[in-house]
Amino acid sequence: MLRLDFDIHPAALIDRRPEYLAPMISGLDGIWITAAEPYVSFDENGLFEASSMVGGAVFQRVKPNFGNQQLAEQGSGIVFHAGQNCGLFAKFPKGLGQVVSCALRFTSASQNAKTLLTFNPTGQDNYVFLSQSGRELLLKDQQTTQECVVQHDAPYADIGVLLAITDERLSLQVVDGAFIQSKYGMDIDLRQSMEVFLGCRKNRGGLQKTLGEFVLKDFILLPDLDIFADMDRPCQIRHELERYLNSGSKYGI
Repeated sequence: MLRLDFDIHPAALIDRRPEYLAPMISGLDGIWITAAEPYVSFDENGLFEASSMVGGAVFQRVKPNFGNQQLAEQGSGIVFHAGQNCGLFAKFPKGLGQVVSCALRFTSASQNAKTLLTFNPTGQDNYVFLSQSGRELLLKDQQTTQECVVQHDAPYADIGVLLAITDERLSLQVVDGAFIQSKYGMDIDLRQSMEVFLGCRKNRGGLQKTLGEFVLKDFILLPDLDIFADMDRPCQIRHELERYLNSGSKYGI
């Protein structure tokens, strides 16, 4: 029997390979974006697009992103720079279903990632975004009809985030940390044509104050699923996502 005379962090005992999670995401018609080869493409201006390791989505750089993107060392994440539009986006012409859930893992040395993620429905006068300022994570809609705010305790380490958007509520959780739900939902139809943005809010210039600094390491999107629903299967899925995000895996983005 191997004996060690020092402690091992629990994350080191978790299966860090993405293979155990990928079949579950695929079975849910989800997508998993990764910065690892061969899932990213470059042109003469830099990073051009990121294809999903699971699912058929392709996130391309937005119009005002003129090659501002780069990869972190050893392909361990996509780097977003403060004040520069490094945004990526994908179109979902058929929408995302009645509800949607997401998992993200990121780090921000400045604790000021600002816009991390945006759901912007076509032809609707509202959108939902996730942002970070200091140790505060905020999930809200642009019209401020509903919002969720949680605190996180990992200013310089990876931060794992789970969220869900339904017509009844917003849900936001920091992995191994705070959890909150809004009292009501919002008047946004997720079933309509949708654009999903990483690192920005729209496919146009401006809004510089919403562009922060962070490294995105994982982005998982699960359409038509509320991982916070009080049923066995959603709970199981949420726990698997928590296990992966809490592992600090070097795989994925």
